[in-house]
Amino acid sequence: MSFEVVLPYFFGAFFAIGGAVITVGAIRTMIQVGKVRAWSRAEGEILSASIRSETHLMRTGSRIYGKSHTPIITYRYTIDGKQYKGNRIAITEYKGSRKSAESVLARHSKEIQARVFFNPGNPEESFLEARAPGLLWNLVLGLFCLSAGILALSATQAITAFFTN
Repeated sequence: MSFEVVLPYFFGAFFAIGGAVITVGAIRTMIQVGKVRAWSRAEGEILSASIRSETHLMRTGSRIYGKSHTPIITYRYTIDGKQYKGNRIAITEYKGSRKSAESVLARHSKEIQARVFFNPGNPEESFLEARAPGLLWNLVLGLFCLSAGILALSATQAITAFFTN
């Protein structure tokens, strides 16, 4: 089989499998968000809040750098007389611009009583928010790649005819 014949199959399979993996991951995260929303809630107290900034090389071989900012929050809550500490804000990590990190900190400042979602079966497992930042983008990307892969696989006859003529 020639390269021109195999290429459409490879392209289609690569995108379909990659898109399926991303989509399944996004759906699993959506299910987890639903479960966390059903968890018990407790009043909590914010102990500390800060922003961790990291510099990343954005392009290999060049000196172009980017910064990402992650809000870091530690909180305390009490369940049945026992105190717990947590540091998970949401199901997936917030990471992005300084402005977005600051907005997360503003929602969870020391002056505001924290609402903590905790797992009733394992009270040490907790989140401040029953959400997953970036979930929508992952779902859109996964569905786009899956659709592109399926389209490429279904159109392989036409693509093969194009390359062989």
